[in-house]
Amino acid sequence: GMYMTVAQRSPKTVLAASA
Repeated sequence: GMYMTVAQRSPKTVLAASA
């Protein structure tokens, strides 16, 4: 849940989470 929220705030986080 936390990752999703942060991902929406910063696109860079999405890539980091995926990686």
